[in-house]
Amino acid sequence: MKRIIFIVISLLFFENNLLLAQGWHEGEETYKWLSELPKKEKTRSILPISASLDDFTPNIIDQGQTGMCVSYALSTIHTIIYARNNNITDKEKIDKYRASPTFLYYLAKNSNDQDCKSGFYPENTLLAMGFMAQYGIPYSSDVEENKYHPFSNNMICEKYPYSNDDLINDVKKASNYITTPSISCGERKT
Repeated sequence: MKRIIFIVISLLFFENNLLLAQGWHEGEETYKWLSELPKKEKTRSILPISASLDDFTPNIIDQGQTGMCVSYALSTIHTIIYARNNNITDKEKIDKYRASPTFLYYLAKNSNDQDCKSGFYPENTLLAMGFMAQYGIPYSSDVEENKYHPFSNNMICEKYPYSNDDLINDVKKASNYITTPSISCGERKT
């Protein structure tokens, strides 16, 4: 073992002298290029400076003259998380798995809001977020069935749910679509 250590030390010493013998000079200019490299921002964060989920976003849909902006935002967040977790980047396929804003709005709206124009109060938003996290949201194809707004001009507000059984079935479907964000929610942009 001592012999191996002696050989390694001798080689290192010899190689260092060999570099100097070939004109290697260590001076100010040797590592100047290091100071020209871009500096990293000092941060205590474990998260990247920027991240993008653009590849996982669905096509844009219009909420129209409804007060459903919060349910549209929450259902879109749910859709993006689903697409990211399943690595779906094709917009048409993402749209197929779009979460239903109508379902979420119906669950948390005020009882006197028959035309979907009142919007959510903060407590309604928390209720919707809690339901979404615990039970999921059914796809738009399960609720709006591509026959109602936002996919047509026909409003579903006063028509949904069609019956209590329909609502129960949608809640059951929603439980199959629970999504939880993965740790890495985006790629670092360089």
